[in-house]
Amino acid sequence: MENNNIKLLFVEDNQIDRMNFQRFVKAVNLSYTYTLAESVASAKSLLGENIFDIVLTDYELGDGTALDLVKYIPAHTPFVIITGTNNVDVAISAMKAGATDYLIKDHYNHYLKALPITVDNAIKAKLSEIALEKYKTQLEEMVFDRTRQLHTTVKKLNSEITERMHMEKTLKEKEEFFENTLNDMTTMVVVMKPDGEIKFANNTFMTSLEQTPDNTINKKLYNCALWRYKKDMWLNIYDDIEKCASGETSIRQNQVQTGDGRLLWLDCGMHPVYNDNKEIVFIVGEYRDITDKIIIEEQLRQSNKMEAIGTLAGGIAHDFNNILTAINGYSELAMLSVEKNDPVYNKLDKIRKAGDKAANLTKQILAFSHKQIYEPEIISINLFLKGIEMMLQRIVGEDIDLAFILEEKLPAIEADPTQIEQVIMNLVINAKGALDAKKNKTVNGKIIVKTTYVSVNSSFVKSQSGLKDGPCIMITVKDTGIGMDSAIKERIFDPFFTTKEKTKGTGLGLSMVFGIIKQNKAFITVESEPDAGSEFKILWPASEKKQPVLTEEKQIEISPTGTETILLVEDDESVRNITAKLLKSLNYKVLEACSGVDALAQMQKQVAFDILITDIKMPEMSGVQMVSEVKKRYPAVKVLFISGYLDDYIDKNDNLDRGNNFLSKPYSKYELGCKVRSILDNA
Repeated sequence: MENNNIKLLFVEDNQIDRMNFQRFVKAVNLSYTYTLAESVASAKSLLGENIFDIVLTDYELGDGTALDLVKYIPAHTPFVIITGTNNVDVAISAMKAGATDYLIKDHYNHYLKALPITVDNAIKAKLSEIALEKYKTQLEEMVFDRTRQLHTTVKKLNSEITERMHMEKTLKEKEEFFENTLNDMTTMVVVMKPDGEIKFANNTFMTSLEQTPDNTINKKLYNCALWRYKKDMWLNIYDDIEKCASGETSIRQNQVQTGDGRLLWLDCGMHPVYNDNKEIVFIVGEYRDITDKIIIEEQLRQSNKMEAIGTLAGGIAHDFNNILTAINGYSELAMLSVEKNDPVYNKLDKIRKAGDKAANLTKQILAFSHKQIYEPEIISINLFLKGIEMMLQRIVGEDIDLAFILEEKLPAIEADPTQIEQVIMNLVINAKGALDAKKNKTVNGKIIVKTTYVSVNSSFVKSQSGLKDGPCIMITVKDTGIGMDSAIKERIFDPFFTTKEKTKGTGLGLSMVFGIIKQNKAFITVESEPDAGSEFKILWPASEKKQPVLTEEKQIEISPTGTETILLVEDDESVRNITAKLLKSLNYKVLEACSGVDALAQMQKQVAFDILITDIKMPEMSGVQMVSEVKKRYPAVKVLFISGYLDDYIDKNDNLDRGNNFLSKPYSKYELGCKVRSILDNA
């Protein structure tokens, strides 16, 4: 049946899910004639007034469940359960109630992609079921009629023999019809004796699992090589056959290894078949390939883990950066009060540098969980690569030759250092994995990181990335590893796609690289052939700006100063104290408030100030909420937001100008002074 002839009833009490269904049908051009229902009651009414080819219904509805609706669905109409839970009990209940299939919702509506084939398969399965039922009824009627005829025509032996021969021919034709019908089914079907000996397996079973009649027919199902992938898996099959031989039905999921070595997850169902004497004569096994569904569920679980890690990282970063602000700030102030040749100065400097390393570590944790704040800087890519060379060498190990070929006198680029580090580190880790996977390890593998100056003149590159004509820096990461074929190259940047073993990769590294490249309007390509290594090339726009050359000592000494009045709002006492001291050391007058409520109370007393510096995350009232109240009274107020972790504040609040009026913790005296001076000097 073509999908534009299918009349479909879609029962869903969630408006968003109904809209997503309508958008999907329209997006993939499925010309279903569909009707929407919001509850069991409305669906019942529609079923009484209309005839549908198939019913798709959510399991949990406002006035009941899908099981309450089953009795109103005509027996000849297939229905599919859609559920937001992966609870096997829900699936079993649905299948026992007569559901043809079920789909599992997810946050990204991936289940909709399986909708067309699920609808087609459900209708085909129901048609096959009806055909089989019709055949069974016909066969029973024929046997009954023929038996009656035999009793009444016992004296007509010759006629009886003739009729019997005719009957045998008819039965053979029916058996052929039965076999052909099963062979046309998309579901894998096996017919066994009660002891598990296979007497028939349809074409779908044979082709899907790469089996042959020699290793299947007249063999015990639990002895087939299919179940040898996992130790004792055959015991599950043996137990299922024993269950069915005693009159029970069995439903479970099993993993199999096909004849060509592929691993598949199967939804396995077995049920007994009785004769007229209520004796079990056959066991029918039905199997559906649910490998893609299992993969999607695993990806969803992995996504939830990453989200949990991100939440944990954000909580740690907020508190840790507050602590680092105090550590770095006090060590910096202490250095100003000690002569450089004093041994104490060197110790204080080491404390400050250790604090900087801790701050960078926090940024890396946030970067890993996609929670970092985008803070672009003018970077010399060659200096940056030299700075992380030792870290990369530790990552790849001593048995891999890591070489840097850096073209001299390259222009700077504008980028977030943390993001650039992520990109290079993920590409190098990917190269190491390619080298580790190469079978011939008699010669040490090699990874080359190279920088060159290029000029963009390709219309394809510009159309794909938004790059404009002009100078670019090309960063190349090349390896001599196992390489990739064209099929893998097409999916290399897809989230969760990985060629590594399940426990050795998440498939998120290169997708993160691709996202960063797109965010910065840069461009990335990959060239690779099997056993010939891989070469990733990144085109990053060059910047006309030059990287400022300031030593750490100079930054401490020449921090911009001012005489304006600053209202500082910070709930963490240690951060508030050190920030006030840093500002006062720059000659500013500082008024302090321990919360947003405290700051608003001070403003009621007509306190005058030139700039408001406030932490974003505070109890009772956030910094963003407080600034909204302040702007009602002082619309032109100048504001500097500070925070150790933003979460999604930048995306949700217009008051934050994506870096222009934001400073992340921990900050140095120089960074604080420059940011305050910049805001004060700009209207």
